[in-house]
Amino acid sequence: RVARAGAQRVQFADRIGPAAALPALLPEGTLDAARAALGPLLDVDRDGSLLRTLAVALDHSDRPAVVASVLGVHRNTVAARLERVRSLGIDPGDPQQRLAIHIAAKRLLEAGPERGQGTGTP
Repeated sequence: RVARAGAQRVQFADRIGPAAALPALLPEGTLDAARAALGPLLDVDRDGSLLRTLAVALDHSDRPAVVASVLGVHRNTVAARLERVRSLGIDPGDPQQRLAIHIAAKRLLEAGPERGQGTGTP
Protein backbone atom coordinates (compact mmCIF):
# COMPACT_ATOMS: atom_id res chain seq x y z
CA ARG A 1 0.00 0.00 0.00
CA VAL A 2 2.84 2.41 0.81
CA ALA A 3 4.60 1.62 -2.45
CA ARG A 4 1.43 2.21 -4.46
CA ALA A 5 0.90 5.60 -2.77
CA GLY A 6 4.44 6.77 -3.52
CA ALA A 7 5.83 8.28 -6.69
CA GLN A 8 8.35 5.47 -7.07
CA ARG A 9 7.36 1.89 -7.84
CA VAL A 10 9.49 0.44 -5.04
CA GLN A 11 10.07 1.94 -1.63
CA PHE A 12 12.52 0.41 0.79
CA ALA A 13 11.69 0.36 4.50
CA ASP A 14 14.97 2.00 5.47
CA ARG A 15 14.28 4.95 3.13
CA ILE A 16 10.73 5.86 4.08
CA GLY A 17 9.81 7.78 7.17
CA PRO A 18 6.68 7.92 9.28
CA ALA A 19 4.99 10.34 6.89
CA ALA A 20 5.04 7.68 4.17
CA ALA A 21 4.63 4.54 6.29
CA LEU A 22 1.94 5.55 8.76
CA PRO A 23 -0.83 6.24 6.22
CA ALA A 24 -0.70 2.56 5.29
CA LEU A 25 -1.53 1.72 8.91
CA LEU A 26 -4.44 4.15 9.11
CA PRO A 27 -7.62 2.53 7.87
CA GLU A 28 -10.74 4.68 7.82
CA GLY A 29 -12.16 3.19 11.04
CA THR A 30 -9.24 4.32 13.20
CA LEU A 31 -10.54 7.81 13.99
CA ASP A 32 -12.63 6.65 16.96
CA ALA A 33 -9.73 4.55 18.25
CA ALA A 34 -7.40 7.55 17.86
CA ARG A 35 -9.81 9.74 19.82
CA ALA A 36 -9.96 7.12 22.56
CA ALA A 37 -6.17 6.70 22.71
CA LEU A 38 -5.52 10.43 22.99
CA GLY A 39 -8.72 11.42 24.79
CA PRO A 40 -7.03 13.12 27.78
CA LEU A 41 -4.93 15.22 25.41
CA LEU A 42 -7.90 16.17 23.23
CA ASP A 43 -9.86 17.23 26.33
CA VAL A 44 -7.33 19.97 27.14
CA ASP A 45 -5.80 20.78 23.72
CA ARG A 46 -8.09 23.58 22.54
CA ASP A 47 -5.80 24.95 19.83
CA GLY A 48 -4.26 21.70 18.60
CA SER A 49 -0.73 22.67 19.65
CA LEU A 50 -0.20 19.69 21.95
CA LEU A 51 -1.35 17.20 19.33
CA ARG A 52 0.80 18.75 16.61
CA THR A 53 3.82 18.91 18.95
CA LEU A 54 3.33 15.25 19.89
CA ALA A 55 3.12 14.17 16.25
CA VAL A 56 6.16 16.19 15.17
CA ALA A 57 8.16 14.97 18.17
CA LEU A 58 7.35 11.38 17.23
CA ASP A 59 8.18 12.06 13.57
CA HIS A 60 11.59 13.40 14.57
CA SER A 61 12.52 10.99 17.37
CA ASP A 62 11.85 13.58 20.06
CA ARG A 63 14.82 15.81 19.07
CA PRO A 64 13.76 19.14 20.62
CA ALA A 65 15.81 21.41 18.34
CA VAL A 66 14.44 19.77 15.18
CA VAL A 67 10.88 19.69 16.54
CA ALA A 68 11.13 23.36 17.50
CA SER A 69 12.38 24.26 14.04
CA VAL A 70 9.56 22.37 12.31
CA LEU A 71 6.93 23.96 14.56
CA GLY A 72 8.51 27.42 14.48
CA VAL A 73 8.68 27.68 18.27
CA HIS A 74 11.46 27.77 20.89
CA ARG A 75 12.80 24.42 22.07
CA ASN A 76 11.72 25.28 25.63
CA THR A 77 8.15 25.53 24.29
CA VAL A 78 8.52 22.03 22.84
CA ALA A 79 9.84 20.71 26.16
CA ALA A 80 6.98 22.33 28.09
CA ARG A 81 4.35 20.97 25.69
CA LEU A 82 5.79 17.46 25.83
CA GLU A 83 5.91 17.61 29.62
CA ARG A 84 2.24 18.58 29.60
CA VAL A 85 1.48 15.63 27.30
CA ARG A 86 3.35 13.30 29.68
CA SER A 87 1.38 14.70 32.62
CA LEU A 88 -1.77 13.50 30.83
CA GLY A 89 -0.47 9.91 30.88
CA ILE A 90 0.71 9.92 27.27
CA ASP A 91 4.44 9.21 27.12
CA PRO A 92 6.03 9.48 23.66
CA GLY A 93 9.22 7.98 25.12
CA ASP A 94 7.52 4.76 26.22
CA PRO A 95 8.19 2.09 23.59
CA GLN A 96 4.94 0.32 24.45
CA GLN A 97 2.91 3.48 23.74
CA ARG A 98 4.97 5.09 20.99
CA LEU A 99 3.56 3.42 17.87
CA ALA A 100 -0.05 3.58 19.05
CA ILE A 101 0.10 7.26 19.96
CA HIS A 102 2.02 8.08 16.78
CA ILE A 103 -0.65 6.44 14.64
CA ALA A 104 -3.42 8.08 16.69
CA ALA A 105 -1.84 11.55 16.45
CA LYS A 106 -1.31 11.23 12.70
CA ARG A 107 -4.88 10.04 12.18
CA LEU A 108 -6.31 12.93 14.19
CA LEU A 109 -4.18 15.49 12.36
CA GLU A 110 -5.22 13.93 9.05
CA ALA A 111 -8.87 14.29 10.09
CA GLY A 112 -8.32 18.01 10.69
CA PRO A 113 -10.49 20.35 12.77
CA GLU A 114 -13.57 18.17 12.29
CA ARG A 115 -11.98 15.69 14.69
CA GLY A 116 -13.89 17.61 17.32
CA GLN A 117 -11.04 19.34 19.13
CA GLY A 118 -8.90 22.36 18.34
CA THR A 119 -7.66 23.58 14.99
CA GLY A 120 -4.69 21.29 14.40
CA THR A 121 -2.33 24.27 14.14
CA PRO A 122 0.85 24.85 16.18
